[in-house]
Amino acid sequence: MTAAPPPSVETLAVQMAGLQRLLDERFQSQQRAEDLAGRTLDAWKTTTNEMRGMLNDTFSRLLTKEEYNARYQSLESKSSELERRIALLEGNRAGQSDLWVRIGVLATIVVVLANFIKDFLVHS
Repeated sequence: MTAAPPPSVETLAVQMAGLQRLLDERFQSQQRAEDLAGRTLDAWKTTTNEMRGMLNDTFSRLLTKEEYNARYQSLESKSSELERRIALLEGNRAGQSDLWVRIGVLATIVVVLANFIKDFLVHS
């Protein structure tokens, strides 16, 4: 086998130009990919910051456990006080009703006694 003759300068120049074009295309492609990645990262950061802000707003409005317990205890004591007052009012109403029953019984007794006395005096 005989050795191939060395390539000519023109052939080398064409090959070099082709390699340079491939390198330029690859560099431009990498630049576009880097720009796209940068824009995507910026969009992600913006979205993440907005979400973080929303979460901070939401969490700032939530009650802590201590605040919840304090409010619950307050409501519980108010509820107990209302139950006590209702029971007291119902007891008073029952007492008032009982009083009217007693007054009615007493009035009936007075009328019966008055009639008895009247009949006794008329027949005596």
